Amino acid sequence: ESSLITAIALWRDQIIVASDDNLIRAYTREGRFCRVLKGHDSGVWALALSGDTLISASADATARAWDLNTGTCLHVFHKHTSTVRCVAVTDSLVVTGSRDGSLHVWRIPKAGEHLNESTSTASGDDLYHKYCLAGHSDSVRSLSAVGTVAASGSYDRTVRVWDLTSGECRALLEGHTDKVYQAIINPARCNEIYSSSMDHSVRIWDATTGSCMHVLTEHRSIVPMLTIVGGRAQLVSGDAEGVLCVWDAASGTLVRKYDEHGGSAITALQSDD
Repeated sequence: ESSLITAIALWRDQIIVASDDNLIRAYTREGRFCRVLKGHDSGVWALALSGDTLISASADATARAWDLNTGTCLHVFHKHTSTVRCVAVTDSLVVTGSRDGSLHVWRIPKAGEHLNESTSTASGDDLYHKYCLAGHSDSVRSLSAVGTVAASGSYDRTVRVWDLTSGECRALLEGHTDKVYQAIINPARCNEIYSSSMDHSVRIWDATTGSCMHVLTEHRSIVPMLTIVGGRAQLVSGDAEGVLCVWDAASGTLVRKYDEHGGSAITALQSDD
């Protein structure tokens, strides 16, 4: 493949791969090609899974819901005006974030609904659409969702925490001095938010009070990658110079530091935890 791989998701015994050639491909764990999902008119930038339903986000300003059992597109989500850069799913909802600065909350289509349900009204309103979450003044780069809570990280240097039942912003987390690349919720403690930024720092926030509890400053370059491991007890961050740091997620203490990538940027993090 000459195309750039932009996102990967694991479904049953298959690996779902998105790329900048507008396509989504499915392979077995052994690498055998299974299926291609066609529909987007530009590169696909993010994937999220809800059971057998795949949500894809694209530079064509849309997101799509796919039935992975059949390869059928269940619905096309039209509301954004620029690249849909990130997507997150929780319960029966999907949240999309875009370079237009907005987020939208949608109901996830079920297999078969596209056959017997009109999904738009005469005025063009999408029956799956629930809310527009407005507040960011620049591109939304990252999304995380747990239960009825979502967190978004933006190039406007802020993190926002949202109530998905009402569409209201619960907290505005300010402190980063450059673009926010990642914002994630601790599934074990939903009031705990983690963010990483172009300002080289990682921050740990209390979403209840809106305060920053810890600023982690071991990195010396952009920190584009962030994830939680170890039963939600450890935070792992990766930077543009190939440095990987493991932190205690509660105290912000540095547990371990790895510098084994020869200066090459860390562009993906995955854990089997």
